[in-house]
Amino acid sequence: MKISLNALRHVKGFEELRLNAYKDNFGNWTLGYGTIRFPNGKRVQEGDRIKDEAEASELLLYSLISPARIVNSHVNVRLTQNQFDCLVSVVYSIRGLAFSKSEVLKRLNEADYLGAAHAITEIPVVKCRMRIKREIGHLKRRRLKERELFLLI
Repeated sequence: MKISLNALRHVKGFEELRLNAYKDNFGNWTLGYGTIRFPNGKRVQEGDRIKDEAEASELLLYSLISPARIVNSHVNVRLTQNQFDCLVSVVYSIRGLAFSKSEVLKRLNEADYLGAAHAITEIPVVKCRMRIKREIGHLKRRRLKERELFLLI
């Protein structure tokens, strides 16, 4: 499957746009809507900058290619476009290794769609190394929205 415009809008709704490089909650230098690598493979570094939202959107689209590949290669059941977009958002947030070991993937590959939806909201905030209560609340809201998107037909 391929990333839809809905996936882009969804991720943008949870990732703050920043034109100057900053450290994310994992300690990675990040730009735009959470991009950690440029299309040429170079990692974002301190002092890097992008010019506007259009460039941030292009970087986000590039950054969602890997999560989309991970979802396509790890999920062994049929998905709706909303389910796919949701999972791309989840992988973008928690990274591929965490997704490959997740209860979400396990349940999904057992064709337990409702169990997978519930597991999305159970993704531990501690594993995401959130440091501030506001961010933990933000993450919980994100997981609930992802679950909601997953369950849309």
